[in-house]
Amino acid sequence: MEKVYSVFVGGVEVNDYLLDIDTAKEVMEYWKEQGYDDVGIVKYSKEDIERIKERSKYSKEDIEK
Repeated sequence: MEKVYSVFVGGVEVNDYLLDIDTAKEVMEYWKEQGYDDVGIVKYSKEDIERIKERSKYSKEDIEK
């Protein structure tokens, strides 16, 4: 599965790395169960991911692990 999703709670990204859709849904449900209602999933485009990689202090090899 493609890992291009991230979960936000109250405008703050809560995962440390990109997730597949099933994991993103699980993370979103966890936060909703904790009582948060401002929870959402964002899907990054391939262009977004490339921009993130280019701006990152980590090497592309580190990110793709």
